[in-house]
Amino acid sequence: MATAKKVNSGYLNTNRKASDKHPDFRAEISVDAKFIKGLADAASSGGASIYIAGWKGTSGRTGEPYVFLRLDSEKYQRADAGDNPQRPHPQSNTNNQSWDEEF
Repeated sequence: MATAKKVNSGYLNTNRKASDKHPDFRAEISVDAKFIKGLADAASSGGASIYIAGWKGTSGRTGEPYVFLRLDSEKYQRADAGDNPQRPHPQSNTNNQSWDEEF
């Protein structure tokens, strides 16, 4: 399984299943204190959401498909015309859609 080098991100990989009861995909994501604080602040005022963005890729080492994931405790905001989108994945082909449009 590929390991993320940055916090609040990781890889969703195909799981090698030994049984039909095992999950089809697995991921491990390390989160930082800012992410946890954002969730705690939202939860204390009625509820928290985790926003997940994903980019498809293929492992150069194994040839296996994966999805690179990025977590955020705040909704993605579309950048103004001429600006870069907020915190894009460095290898993504993002088209500046908001979270609502992506999902």
